[in-house]
Amino acid sequence: MPWKRRKSYLSGPNRRRLRPNGAGAPVLVFAAGVLIVAFNIMPPELAFGLVTLVLAGTGDLILRKGFAELNWPILIMLAAMIPLGSAVETTGAAVVMATGLVFVLPPESPMAIGVASAVGMAPQPLLIAIALGASIDFLTPIGHHNNTVFMGLACYRFIDFIRAGWPVTIAVSLCAVVSIFAFWV
Repeated sequence: MPWKRRKSYLSGPNRRRLRPNGAGAPVLVFAAGVLIVAFNIMPPELAFGLVTLVLAGTGDLILRKGFAELNWPILIMLAAMIPLGSAVETTGAAVVMATGLVFVLPPESPMAIGVASAVGMAPQPLLIAIALGASIDFLTPIGHHNNTVFMGLACYRFIDFIRAGWPVTIAVSLCAVVSIFAFWV
């Protein structure tokens, strides 16, 4: 039969509706949200708010369960980092730290630009490689705030990030190297 009852943690009058097999509809709704943002039709906060409402309305997202399963200490820590970052910037601490780094680093231009000029190449590929290297953070839960949130929500352990992250890290790194050579070298 093409219709089956999805598993539900709810019972009684809150039981979920019958849905077609597969999870295609939520994926399509989310993809539509991404496309809306990609084509500048709507700002991200509105587009993904709409995605959330559609998924909640269709029963594919249970907000009450989602809020109950949030790891509040991690969420509060991440929220507290926003005003902390603003405070570091507005008090001038960021300038003091940056100035201190200048005294530790070589007095010449940044290393990537120095290496590029030493070997006679444009600095863009090296700068892109540095940016990608800084953002490829699949191996630890502390590399990015999204990893930290998912660690709490999914009850992942530190080792889980290493186990699942190394193939992704290798794949993204290889794609990055191929892309840098294809577009900049």
